[in-house]
Amino acid sequence: MTYRNLIDLMKDCDAIVYSNKKDHKLIFLKGNEPSNISPDRLRRKGRPYVKSGRRLYDVIVDMYEIKNIKAGDGKPVDIWIVDDFKQGQDQLNKIISGGAEQFKSKIIINKKKLQRR
Repeated sequence: MTYRNLIDLMKDCDAIVYSNKKDHKLIFLKGNEPSNISPDRLRRKGRPYVKSGRRLYDVIVDMYEIKNIKAGDGKPVDIWIVDDFKQGQDQLNKIISGGAEQFKSKIIINKKKLQRR
């Protein structure tokens, strides 16, 4: 499916990682991902994410962006494609261990979405 706005994306994602900086991470299970996503050039599955020469965390999920839909922080919305919710939680744990303090410690599963399936 192609999305045109953040509200529809948030309603249809399978889970969310909430951030107090409004750069929420929207999680989709494999096979349910949006069609208008682009790979995140800086965060590649199987590689460490490095910022300013400092290794922050290992990337274990497929990370994408939708360039024409902005998150609350004004940057392209971040999309994670996961095999299961555990993989999403494991990625979040790695990010928090790398020093990110803005994220809630648990992914929030979109139960309304799961009920519609």
